[in-house]
Amino acid sequence: LLGFGALAAGAVLLLPLAALASRSNARRSVADTLVPLQGVADDMARILPEDLSHRVATPTGQQDITELATTINGMLDRVEHAHRTLESFTADASHELRTPLTHIRARVQWCLGEQRTDDEIQEALSAIQREVDRTTKMADDLLVIARGENRQLSVDREEFDLTEVVHEVEEITHAMADGKEITVSGVANDPVLAVGDANRTRQVLLNLASNAVRYTPAGSVRFATEQSDTMVCASVQDTGIGISPEQLEKIFNRFYRGDASRSRAFGGSGLGLTIAKVLAELQGGRIEVSSASEQGSSFTLWLPRSDGNLRKS
Repeated sequence: LLGFGALAAGAVLLLPLAALASRSNARRSVADTLVPLQGVADDMARILPEDLSHRVATPTGQQDITELATTINGMLDRVEHAHRTLESFTADASHELRTPLTHIRARVQWCLGEQRTDDEIQEALSAIQREVDRTTKMADDLLVIARGENRQLSVDREEFDLTEVVHEVEEITHAMADGKEITVSGVANDPVLAVGDANRTRQVLLNLASNAVRYTPAGSVRFATEQSDTMVCASVQDTGIGISPEQLEKIFNRFYRGDASRSRAFGGSGLGLTIAKVLAELQGGRIEVSSASEQGSSFTLWLPRSDGNLRKS
């Protein structure tokens, strides 16, 4: 009994001490956890809208906090990329829209001048109409790109014969090349079944064909199709002015038109290839290009191949 009493008395004395020790250890553990967490908070506080380049320091010394910091940094990378894309888009669009608007204003001011004949005013109004049409098309193209990049553009997913689409584009290309020293040749009639959107695919190939005709003063434009185990493709090959290696990596950028003098000579808004790339990727495909200056270009649209389980709606 005496021994039990002594144990009980010792327990009464030790339990508060153990509780205090446990509480102290818990506080220390929480404090150790909060130190790197506070560091993450401090790093995030330094990230401002006008400068998104700062990142949260890693590693933090604790695995869970490091994983959190890494996730935050990944989110910041995406936000910064979107922000830079928006800034670039706004700057490019502002620059491109300023030119036609300046021309329109100049024409209007000229019309408002004194002693303008009816024929002169009619000619000026026709010029204004052309600028309005070009600006409207540019706005429509920008809307397609914006919706496509944000995955808000409707795209069908069905089986269709890529060969049929290529033949349609070939016929239109003959019309586009009328009056130029260009020979247009097409593909055989063998079906090539793809999965995607036939109308969007036609739009892509028309953009590629239009560029081929525009940048081929004389020569040929040739269409071809191929297929592999999982993909099918349609290519547009020309013998035109070609693209230099330093330009190849930029041609899908919005408003990029390469050499300024050539841009003025051949026209175009610099949005066609951007739209083509967006529409290809929305269908699960891609566009490949090979080219060399003064040796022509070859653009190839790849799309998923049909396995026979989808049918045309």
